[in-house]
Amino acid sequence: MASPNYKTALITGGNGGIGAAICEGLLNSKFRVFLAARDSQKGQTVVDKLSSKGSIELITLDITDDRNVQSAVEQVSQKTDRLDVLINNAGIYPDEGIDILTVSRDLLNHAMNTNTFSPITLTQAFVPLLEKSDSPKVINISSGNGQLEGISANVPSYSLSKMALNGATILLSRALKPKNIAV
Repeated sequence: MASPNYKTALITGGNGGIGAAICEGLLNSKFRVFLAARDSQKGQTVVDKLSSKGSIELITLDITDDRNVQSAVEQVSQKTDRLDVLINNAGIYPDEGIDILTVSRDLLNHAMNTNTFSPITLTQAFVPLLEKSDSPKVINISSGNGQLEGISANVPSYSLSKMALNGATILLSRALKPKNIAV
């Protein structure tokens, strides 16, 4: 179980870029970090790189697989009694060489499933651990392409999925406020 002196955080998509930087920042702030990554080899590389900074563990997680999400909850539950921060950072940017007039339904579905529906599902799954924290937070990483003034016809599935994530963030915030979980 986590030491009462530690805050705990789980970061999806922690194996590179923004996610790895978030993990490093949390370690520098003395958090116990669970780095969630679909690619365990890439995730372990980041864990190895950051392990000298504090307590960091890999959770292999495909955010689009409900059984895998439940397995991640079980793994985290075996290692800590609470989750203080859930950061939904994992996502895809699949719109290379297409626009709103050429995007397929399959690509739209894939982007929505990954960038919008998965953060909702992850938040739902981790609510029991978040409720055990004194100051729980859920942070959904979005993009300027998810704002009305930032949408682009050249990145349609990404823009639409991030706009929907922004709406989901508002809905989650309202739903979790009575549980004192900040979103």
